Amino acid sequence: MKIDEIVTVLESFAPTALQESFDNCGLLVGNRHREATGVLLCVDVTESIVDEAIDLGCNMIVAHHPLIFKGIKKLNGQTYIERCIEKVIKNDLAIYAAHTNFDIVSQGVSWEMAHRLGLQDIRVLAPKTDTLCKVVTFVPPRYLAQIQEAVSEAGAGHIGDYDCCSYSSDGTGCFRALEGTSPFVGKKFEIHSEQESRVEWISPSYSVDRVVSAIKKVHPYEESAID
Repeated sequence: MKIDEIVTVLESFAPTALQESFDNCGLLVGNRHREATGVLLCVDVTESIVDEAIDLGCNMIVAHHPLIFKGIKKLNGQTYIERCIEKVIKNDLAIYAAHTNFDIVSQGVSWEMAHRLGLQDIRVLAPKTDTLCKVVTFVPPRYLAQIQEAVSEAGAGHIGDYDCCSYSSDGTGCFRALEGTSPFVGKKFEIHSEQESRVEWISPSYSVDRVVSAIKKVHPYEESAID
């Protein structure tokens, strides 16, 4: 398994887009394309933690607090942060920080603490705004189920404990294929009308690119209309 695969799993659970503005989550040091030989978990990266990772043969450290919060202008070993970075680079290690994105996400750090304390009426105290958007496409009804499955797997259509959530309505689409096209239905240079379903989903803003790519991959049309 490559380090990048581990990063993908971590960020599918808690996307870095959810982190606070002051934070610095994600892969801080290291090559994501290297094979992972082992992962060491910790709260803070220290010199002893780096030494432990080396001794255990773990070339990836996943920490809660980022080792690097602000820009570093020198690497001369004057601080423990600089010494950690130097040792990590020399030994081909990687450091990943999972901080406030893991704090805020459902079933993350704060959620788990609240449940273990037996708290009731649990909710986010300072919800993030502008994290959801609507994705719309138009597809022949017989391809609707295929589109639904692809979009759900890409991360859209999830509301609470439900997935595959969408709304669709039927209508008529109209288009004309021009030079250089290979239309799925209709003929080139002729205006064509087709029965279509307008289908829409709620999607996290950080998943939109993945959702759009999923739609284009399975949509039967050469040019899929996506709003």
